[in-house]
Amino acid sequence: MNVSSTKMWSVVAAIVISMLAYLGVHQRAGEPLVLVAPESATPVHDQGYADLPLQKRHAVEIETFKTYRGATEDGSLKVVNGHLIMDREFRRWMDFHLSAVGERTIAEIVHSLEQRLQSLPSPAAQEGLQLLQQYLAYLEALDGYDTVAARKVIGADIEGLRARNEWIERQRRDYFSEAVVTAFFANDEALDRLTIERMALVKEGADQEALAALERELPMTLQVQRQQVRILEQARDINETTASSSPEVLWQKRSEKFGEAAANRLADLDDRQGEWLRRVTDYRHFLETLDDNDNKLEMINQYEQTHFSFIERKRLTAALSLGTSE
Repeated sequence: MNVSSTKMWSVVAAIVISMLAYLGVHQRAGEPLVLVAPESATPVHDQGYADLPLQKRHAVEIETFKTYRGATEDGSLKVVNGHLIMDREFRRWMDFHLSAVGERTIAEIVHSLEQRLQSLPSPAAQEGLQLLQQYLAYLEALDGYDTVAARKVIGADIEGLRARNEWIERQRRDYFSEAVVTAFFANDEALDRLTIERMALVKEGADQEALAALERELPMTLQVQRQQVRILEQARDINETTASSSPEVLWQKRSEKFGEAAANRLADLDDRQGEWLRRVTDYRHFLETLDDNDNKLEMINQYEQTHFSFIERKRLTAALSLGTSE
């Protein structure tokens, strides 16, 4: 499909600005999500942990471990007609929990994941447990390649990188069906190949047109995503270079780069972000001046419900710990 660079830029810019304006909303319309991601946990005494429902126990884990602190569970489990959907969301769900290795043992993490999968209906539970074991074996094989063969990415030449990448792709097809490989790794493989071929072209002295032609070989979804990243970087650069300027100057710069409609949406986002930061600052002052008494938790809860929406209350812990909003 041929799309002019100007038209694509406008479309992608509109998508990115819309994403910024609705940051924090992660609903995916039309997807049959049977198992709902855990709700945010409230403080629970350790002695009652074992008696909690399974999803609540996992919500408590996310609140407890530093690796997850201030985060919501990434990825999701979806079941349709009794079968687990083997998509990239499932891989992200596994990766999210496996990221806590070091703070938790791998055995603890695997046990936690297995409990969640066993709670699914049959045959989804069995499908998930089998794929989890395949994924763990695959990750172990990757680790073994670098450890035993000592073929590290850092310092490797292009042919070494290409050989390692081809080996990884073979491993994926040894451990998973082609359908799962596509669902889990299609984007990764396309980007890895692009990166290596781009390095080779640069080494050969290729011009910008040759590099651009290489990028146009990516699937359209990846081209759009990479364009989104560039637009976000440019928007951040504009914010940094005009930090001491008036709102009018900032609007003008954005308008020149992204168009008036996008500049208006970003200005509206600035206003709402500023209003959010003011409310977080007021909340922090409220907590600092609050005396210890039997009604302290009740007063905090009342303040939060009065000044913040349900979704905003989920962001408070992270906002307070960072000192700013995301």
